[in-house]
Amino acid sequence: MGMFNGRGGLGCTLVSWVLSALVASCGQSGSKTTPRATPPAVTSFAVVSSQSTNICRLEGDTHRRPGVYGTDLGMSFLQPQGNPGETKDGQHIVVLFGDTEENATFICDYPPPNSDDLQISLPAIRPAVLAPGSTFSDAGAHSVCDDAVYPPPDPNDPARPRPTRVFPDASDHSDDKALNTGAGRTPDAGFSDGTHAFGIFVRGDPKNCKTSADCPTSMMCTSDPGYTGEPLGVCDPPYQVTEDPAPAICRRDANGSADCGKYRTCIAPPEGVCIERAPFQAQTPSGPVTPSWYTDDPRRGLALNLYIGSEFWPDRPEDYATGFKFLTNKFVNPSVRTVAHFDPANPSKNDYRPGTETLLMWGRPTFQGRQGYQGLMFLLYQPLANLIDAQGNIAWAPHYFAGYDADGNPKWSTDDGDALPVYGADATVGEDAGKPTLVFPHPEFDVVNEMSLTYVESLGRWVMLYGGDLPRFLRYDARTNTELTDTYPEPTPGAIHMRTATHPWGRATRDAAASQDWTEPVAVLTREEAAPFLGCDPQAPALAGCTTDHDVYRPLQLLLEVDQEPNITPAEYPMIQQACLDGDATRDLTYNLSGDQGGHLYAPEILEPWTDDATKAVPGLAPGERAVDLYWTVATWNPYGVVLYKTEIVARPEP
Repeated sequence: MGMFNGRGGLGCTLVSWVLSALVASCGQSGSKTTPRATPPAVTSFAVVSSQSTNICRLEGDTHRRPGVYGTDLGMSFLQPQGNPGETKDGQHIVVLFGDTEENATFICDYPPPNSDDLQISLPAIRPAVLAPGSTFSDAGAHSVCDDAVYPPPDPNDPARPRPTRVFPDASDHSDDKALNTGAGRTPDAGFSDGTHAFGIFVRGDPKNCKTSADCPTSMMCTSDPGYTGEPLGVCDPPYQVTEDPAPAICRRDANGSADCGKYRTCIAPPEGVCIERAPFQAQTPSGPVTPSWYTDDPRRGLALNLYIGSEFWPDRPEDYATGFKFLTNKFVNPSVRTVAHFDPANPSKNDYRPGTETLLMWGRPTFQGRQGYQGLMFLLYQPLANLIDAQGNIAWAPHYFAGYDADGNPKWSTDDGDALPVYGADATVGEDAGKPTLVFPHPEFDVVNEMSLTYVESLGRWVMLYGGDLPRFLRYDARTNTELTDTYPEPTPGAIHMRTATHPWGRATRDAAASQDWTEPVAVLTREEAAPFLGCDPQAPALAGCTTDHDVYRPLQLLLEVDQEPNITPAEYPMIQQACLDGDATRDLTYNLSGDQGGHLYAPEILEPWTDDATKAVPGLAPGERAVDLYWTVATWNPYGVVLYKTEIVARPEP
């Protein structure tokens, strides 16, 4: 515990680029307590229109920085404690990026880095050039992306900034103790309790078990004698791109190793894995019914660990100490916000303005639905008071939205198995080819991708951005050797979409006005509007205004190269590196086979502190209408990077 002793005796020393929130606490635990104001009277507004404008590329392509060729994601949150010498107001926005490439051939380098994620900061106060109602036609607006503050050089690789690292606990953060967070292992979300900063990370690892007693009560073990589902195994040999690769779970059925591709087999694992007993039950007029999704493929009930960590060490604020491993199926794809006050028994008392009393987390079990399976959205709340102790342990004890009780009030449960989606749970029982099937009147579209939510006070509504697109090879089905088509396509294919609702779960009560519920998705940024940041595809219909700049080598390329050769081991990676540089096999697989060389949008992330009422600055509004400037980032695939956007939302009061 030497690190903790040092932390307590530093006298709240500030670090040079992004203040570690833990330092400012001077050994305190839990969140700060401030007098709570009475929630303001809220008028809910319905969105009339939206218009998106690009500001600048924050990362990648034409805005590449030393040591950062490309990156993605960009989860953000306000860290109230800051270094007054670093930002104007003593605060900053923490931004968590995913797999970050150092240079054009970075993805081909061997050995790959143990940690390749990146953390930067942006000013908490929106730059003055981004005035309400602005169209950003001048060079000053395009320079906003230069305001990002980066960590110092990595001592182990001075050509790149220090990466984000995750450690098993708070006992030590020496180089050899870092967990592998290389390719495909990324930050999922981040938040602050007003004193401490927290990150949530995914590494793709399930929980191994021998019996169901090794799993949470809502889950069961696939090696338990009581498990009657399709037997699961692991693909062998594993992808050896890391020293501890995440297992590729497969089905051991009549199709043998079809899930594992050409050169691998599905073998019986030494232990089972924890899966949900009934991850989701549709609410039908005949009562709750479990879709066939989980018997069709039990991997859809697989639970993975989310690593919830804190910025524990003042000498390196981009290092996170794991304080809790959250095993979940429903929140593998999360989005979080912290609010001023949350009363689970009385929604009328809730104050959804930014605050540090309660954490709200929305989550989905997947990033894309397939063959009728939907990535529906769930919700939990977690009180922030005393969330972390002096040793870095995190007291994670969430309450899950479980629908409405007999009186029509929102219901909450500490049992993950009781959780219900906030929308999309209603269905009727129909018939397909003579067999009973569920019919969803308002199904979620397939490509949900990452999502971001924020409460817009001037509209009295929660706003969610999500959707986008995926390269076609990521929709490839090894069993059928085909590319899967969407069962539930987006209203505007490839676009980022928006939904809004009055409460985090929709209607305050079951019988409240339908206008409170989550709206249907509408596009706020189409591929055509984002064309200047998306690569052209010569094999597809022309995308007007697209860029001819393409990444020479793309993320996941090394994984795809490995899949072209049997029994690859780390010692043989120099050969794979050369193949990667030649690129023929990968291009054949990812582009010629799929016919997809173009750019795609994904991972929108709202910059909550920059969002502002723009009503007085927008001309032509009808009486009673309001305008809001919503600032957000979005990731692009080919070229690989992150772009800053503003969406102007116009809304009028609900009837």
